[in-house]
Amino acid sequence: MATRIPTMYGRYYVISLVWRGRQFTIPVYRAKTALLQRPQAQKIADSMYPGSRVISYHESDATDDPVILVQEHNDGSSKNCKKGEYFCKDDHKCKPIPKGHHVMPDGMLMKGEKHGKKEEVEVYWSSKALDQLEALQEKMKNCGCGQKPCITYGKPKGKQTGDSAAASNAPNFPVDQVSEGAAWTRKAGKNSSGGLNEKGRKSYERDNPGSDLKAPSKKKGNKRRASFCARMKGMKKKLTSAKTARDPDSRINKSLRAWN
Repeated sequence: MATRIPTMYGRYYVISLVWRGRQFTIPVYRAKTALLQRPQAQKIADSMYPGSRVISYHESDATDDPVILVQEHNDGSSKNCKKGEYFCKDDHKCKPIPKGHHVMPDGMLMKGEKHGKKEEVEVYWSSKALDQLEALQEKMKNCGCGQKPCITYGKPKGKQTGDSAAASNAPNFPVDQVSEGAAWTRKAGKNSSGGLNEKGRKSYERDNPGSDLKAPSKKKGNKRRASFCARMKGMKKKLTSAKTARDPDSRINKSLRAWN
């Protein structure tokens, strides 16, 4: 049976985005003649790749290749409706208020000619709970990086100054971001004379379950001492550069001095 499809007017676009460290390009047909803006392009990308980031978008020529059809509904409000009408969120348009019904302050259609104070209080608390839920969802939003806070959505909102403002003005391209390492990999977990301090030892054991680091004995004749010194001398000969070997403040020289 033949079926007629309604005529649509719109524009073709190509949207480039980054999702979970990979770049994708999607061809889109938008059923609107108005030019696409970045927030709308981001919304289209999020609908297919949640948590993605739009790099660029541009209008393209008409093509016979498969494209993604985007039909955006007008999520308007009661401001667009005339007297005696309400905005139906299911059909995305204004409809006449049925007889024996009234519209609540939040736009919900309720039975009865008018609403009382109790209903107004219930609407207030339900809307407040919804706002709190949305705020929590926004806080827990993650792009898939697995880090807390998220490197994409965990940035503080508000006025930025100095280096943070300059960084936000940089082009929106994917950048490798490295989180702060554990204490045993940083200066805070190391002794100035070489080796790990107590904080670094506990940090290492947390990151490596089952490990049990022990402070090596420096008594002469101890097998662990002889083994350690032999390994360190071998490292100095094979794995370090001449510059590191000559540097008295290098970690390997500090360790050897502590044992001799």
